[in-house]
Amino acid sequence: MVQIRETFLSTNSGSHVQEENCLRVKQNKFVSDSSFRHRGAPLAQTFSSFFLPEGYPASVSPDYLLFQCCDTLQAVCSYLRGLLATQAILVGVGVGDAAASATSATVQWVFRDLFAMFGSILFAWHGATQFGADIKKWRLFADFINDIGLTLELLAPLCQPYFLLVASVGNMCKAMCGVAAGATRAALTQHFAQTRNVSDVSAKEGI
Repeated sequence: MVQIRETFLSTNSGSHVQEENCLRVKQNKFVSDSSFRHRGAPLAQTFSSFFLPEGYPASVSPDYLLFQCCDTLQAVCSYLRGLLATQAILVGVGVGDAAASATSATVQWVFRDLFAMFGSILFAWHGATQFGADIKKWRLFADFINDIGLTLELLAPLCQPYFLLVASVGNMCKAMCGVAAGATRAALTQHFAQTRNVSDVSAKEGI
């Protein structure tokens, strides 16, 4: 009887030891997970402080993040198409062609820029009072006219007799995009800024 009791007690003590070991393992895991989360939190805050306004999300409107994601995706696509368009323009003015002269390429480039400058001045003069009436329409127009400009620049080398005209019109379209986008950006920034943080929102918009 005594032997059975000792066996029972030893069995119980062994099970208690196992339970205590399991509890220690769970506690250690919980502590390690908590410390990992605590270490990760400052990294996430530092990362967000680079790209998001201070106090996000309470400091901006609810549609801020969605707009920024779509705008960033659109900007990346425009940048990649811009690289291809620039390559096409360089080929069109004679880069890589032994028969082309640097003077001719420079004159074409200057004419293209002057055409865009005068076009943007006329567009700003005509639509300066209309940009604030419908912000969404003119922001969409800016993206649309930018797409037209990039497409024309990509096609310009294929229209060799009219290369300079097509390239100049394409550059003018991109200049019109800059005018419309710049005019509507101020109103969009004021819409997103909810805690008088217009400068912060505007600065993060430019990243």
